[in-house]
This record gives sequence, C-alpha cells and structure tokens, in this order.
Amino acid sequence: MNLEYCLFQLVFHNFSSLHIITMTLVLYRFYLSLLHSLHLTLSDLKCSLPDHVL
Repeated sequence: MNLEYCLFQLVFHNFSSLHIITMTLVLYRFYLSLLHSLHLTLSDLKCSLPDHVL
C-alpha cells in the first residue's frame, strides 16, 4: 500500500503541476490579447475615450 500511495502522490503532483502551467499559459495569452486590444483602441482615438468605454 505504501508504494501505491507514493505512486498516487507522484501522479497527482505531476497532474497539478501541469494544470498550473496550463493555467499560467492561458492567463498569459488572455492578458496579452487584452493589452493588445487596449493598445489598438487607445493608440488610434477617433472619438473621445468615454465613447470607447460605453
């Protein structure tokens, strides 16, 4: 049982590490897209800023 428990911990740890890496990449891409959109919006103002927000 001790060996099974160690294997379970190893698999669970690797799975959770992979999940953290995946979430980090997803959040990185999300914020990169958000900042890029904001940059495009604010760099080419054709109307007032409140019109962009609303």
